[in-house]
Amino acid sequence: MGSGAIGKLVEAITIGLMAFGLASCSAQVQSSESIADFAASSGESASGMPAPEIETLPQTGWTEAVPSEYLQASERQGSVERLDYDSLDYAGDGHAITKTAYVYTPYGYDPDDEGTRYDIVYLMHGWGGHVGEYFDYPGTKNVFDNLIANGDMPPAVIVSATFYHDGSDAGFGGSVAELRAFHEDFENNLMPAVEGRYRTYAADATPEGLAASRDHRAFGGFSLDSVTTWLELCHDYDYIRYFLPMSGSCWYYGGYGDFQFERNVDFIEQLVNDNDLDGRGYFVYHAVGTNDAVKSQSIGMADEMLARGVFALIYRPGSQTACEDLARAIAYLHEHADELGVSMDGYSLWGGSAGARMAAWLGAYGAGSFGEAACPRPAACIVNYTGLSEVTGDEPPTYSAVGTGDWIADWRTMQTRIERIRANGTDAEIEVFDGLPHGFGLGTGTTAEGWLDRALEFWERQFRED
Repeated sequence: MGSGAIGKLVEAITIGLMAFGLASCSAQVQSSESIADFAASSGESASGMPAPEIETLPQTGWTEAVPSEYLQASERQGSVERLDYDSLDYAGDGHAITKTAYVYTPYGYDPDDEGTRYDIVYLMHGWGGHVGEYFDYPGTKNVFDNLIANGDMPPAVIVSATFYHDGSDAGFGGSVAELRAFHEDFENNLMPAVEGRYRTYAADATPEGLAASRDHRAFGGFSLDSVTTWLELCHDYDYIRYFLPMSGSCWYYGGYGDFQFERNVDFIEQLVNDNDLDGRGYFVYHAVGTNDAVKSQSIGMADEMLARGVFALIYRPGSQTACEDLARAIAYLHEHADELGVSMDGYSLWGGSAGARMAAWLGAYGAGSFGEAACPRPAACIVNYTGLSEVTGDEPPTYSAVGTGDWIADWRTMQTRIERIRANGTDAEIEVFDGLPHGFGLGTGTTAEGWLDRALEFWERQFRED
């Protein structure tokens, strides 16, 4: 499956898990509040007192209720197997231990069929949870079976793992120590053990083989293992492209009660830049329940990332719904600019491929055409490698880039569109790079290298002319 398929898989799994109260998400980030005590999945705080009552907030878009029939057994059922593997006590003295994971294989999986490969998702529980927890309840496995059978997600291998072992301290402090060391178990033991046995896209279980198949690997976790998921992004971005943190923020710096959002997002932003993850691709689907007692740390993390203006919108498939999601994001930023500490004066919209169409349509039609209050139009749109030919006459200044080797977006169509925008008296530019294919990203090491700087100069020119 391509990377688009596993992106769909990650979204489908998130929505599926909502049926069990493990996760929920909202298209509109809710305002955060301070939660004094850590509320465990049992409904108690770290102090042993009942978790605080939480105001019920309305669900707003993105997700739909899981159909009740998805909780029933499918005619096309997958299988769950126990896998024991050798590891080390990474949070302790490093002695040899045996750990366990449970592995779901979809209906029709044949271990002898070397020609068929599967995307893989690793899922982790929360504080006090246990290995195999995602498969403890028949309904959870039924959801996976039905999502696949009904085409909502591609067939996949799903692993229910744990940072605990038989000698672990399962207290809160011991659990945090285990999750901080888990990336070593994942890299050196769990991932090679699983993917050396099951038919994933890894050609072999060597570090090189696993890194080469990162586009087909996802990692997610709930509550304390949402923290684990963020740390996997920090440590294992060479092996994982898709991340699904549910109800928890990044604790690379700080910890519970010391949520250093700014410092952690600084680190992630630098990590993305230093390792060309924008070019290589990465995807974070951050989810939290509107009634979650500790939702404030998830919202704080999301707010900090959105405030940077450098993290991308995750949108629903379909041209109308995708534009509605982008319109909501634009409106949200205008509505909350002061509290986010951002200026929307002269903002720009950037996109590539399908995202470029969204940017172009929102630039031309405005957020008001997609169900939101009217907002100022962008100062510029950066619209790369898309076959969109439409010109309305209301386009903002537009910069485009495309390669002549792009078999999805024809460079001639894009060049004609830019000429038509220019003929309407609007500033517009296009760069055409000989031989480059679709989706060249930053273009590092290619003839497109430097396009980003020139696009920024184009955007800045609109400020100077204003």
